[in-house]
Amino acid sequence: MRVVGVVVAMAVLAAGCAAGSDSTPTGAPFDGVRGDLEAARFRWEDAGVATYRYIFENDCGECDPSVRAPHEVVVWSGARFDPGDRAPSVEEMFSEIERALDENQSVSATFDPDLGYPTDLAIDLESLPTDGGSHWVVQNLEPGLPGDPVSGDIVSRAEQKWLTERPDAYEYTLTVFCDCPLEGSLVTRISGNKVTSHEILYDDSSGGSVTPMSIDHMFSDLAELMAAVDGVVEDGIRFEGSARFDPDLGYPTWVGLDITVLEPDSVLAQLPSQLVITITDLHAIDAESQPEPLPTGQLDDLNEARGRWQLSGIAAYRYELTFHMMMTAEFTGPFVVTVVDGVVTEVTREGVPVSAERVSAITVEELFLMIEDVLLAGIESEVTYHEIWGHPVLVALNLDAIAVDGGLMLSLSDLAPVE
Repeated sequence: MRVVGVVVAMAVLAAGCAAGSDSTPTGAPFDGVRGDLEAARFRWEDAGVATYRYIFENDCGECDPSVRAPHEVVVWSGARFDPGDRAPSVEEMFSEIERALDENQSVSATFDPDLGYPTDLAIDLESLPTDGGSHWVVQNLEPGLPGDPVSGDIVSRAEQKWLTERPDAYEYTLTVFCDCPLEGSLVTRISGNKVTSHEILYDDSSGGSVTPMSIDHMFSDLAELMAAVDGVVEDGIRFEGSARFDPDLGYPTWVGLDITVLEPDSVLAQLPSQLVITITDLHAIDAESQPEPLPTGQLDDLNEARGRWQLSGIAAYRYELTFHMMMTAEFTGPFVVTVVDGVVTEVTREGVPVSAERVSAITVEELFLMIEDVLLAGIESEVTYHEIWGHPVLVALNLDAIAVDGGLMLSLSDLAPVE
């Protein structure tokens, strides 16, 4: 599985504007604020809201606009899903107020009259943000997950809207949250349905990494997953959760899946227990500013890249091989592969030798042959080649099948000649 909150541009909640809410002005006696805090915390705990979503703004003055911008945060059964990890949960806000009071900092807090969560919180505003001052605004908190219950029909309708309305070239930020080898975030730029470049924002993976891909191809994965939802138990796995799609373009802004393994021997038993994919900051870009595409046709691309590799004359080399699938690092790598005169001579993971057959370590020449066989078979694929030496750096074969159903995604990085 390779795919994918949503940044929501909304009006900022003016400080203290919540009618009927409890409010204590900055610099007021700490006992008064503490009393408001305890009453608000009681209301929140009494409501028993473990899963909720809200719009968070960090009014941090001259800090980076990406930090200041209002964006959606989701807390799901106590786990917080926040692209960029910039916002606290309600429980963390309560703890921060308590800490500030214990340290005799000035505190101004406004609380929701019904649920008790902080709606406007200012701590030690006489200090710069780097010295401890902060001003947080919370708006539109609602219990439950974003979107509607996951459904194959909803995915199909969203895909049709995307294919009709999508920009010719676009950029977006993909973030994957999971207890699996694929956790991380990256910005990807697309021209047509071809990845032209990408930039990793952060990588919290344990062996794999989030793979750059077009949203067209992402829908193929979602369709496979959602086919196993709709109230159906697929191969001993039950999927539940929610999905939300952009109302104008149709791309997924949030997909959250709660995955229950009913049969431990199932081929899907390696899937994480919870998976959240978000797409934010999607916008059209100038297609002319993108790199010139290789010659028309994927076989032409392959042959042109293979020619560059042969001209490089590299006979002995070492590279990192990573498989992008929801399995443990033991199976995904990264593996360090050494090749001498067309033969794999050594494979290691974290410095420990492993069997080349076990991890399917191959030479660049063998990878070219594999790609050629798949393309000649008419199987939809996507390959990115090194701009100088020509060797494949990102390979996605059989994009209409998720990894557990036969699709293969792997990447080669840090290839270098060796003596």
